[in-house]
Amino acid sequence: VSTTLARSTSDSNYSFDFDGVGDYIDCGTPPSVSSGKVSLSAWVYKDSGAASYAAIVGTRNTPSSTVDMPYMLGLDNTGKVRFVLSQTDGTDIVILTNSALANDTWMHIAAVADGTNTYLYLDGVVQTAV
Repeated sequence: VSTTLARSTSDSNYSFDFDGVGDYIDCGTPPSVSSGKVSLSAWVYKDSGAASYAAIVGTRNTPSSTVDMPYMLGLDNTGKVRFVLSQTDGTDIVILTNSALANDTWMHIAAVADGTNTYLYLDGVVQTAV
């Protein structure tokens, strides 16, 4: 956990409050997704001040990299959930939810890639499949 990240004092459960400036949780070396198979999920509470292109869960090959992300689940500049999965041929699969996340509401988001198809879920409902 980064030194700037603090447990939310407004919630008695185990959530973290990210202010969008340098906050992250370091989970160690991520597994390879060269097979194209990965599942990512998170419970998200987006407030009205959420940053554009906010990463929620993902990996970087180097800590200082801003573009080298083999997989990432986050928000785009319109508040839609965005899943990016880099392919071995150098291209990316990019899919978005149908609508932006609601403000001030807990929502469950998930992305699943099975090596053939890729799915993006919002509260258990498939939003996009490619």
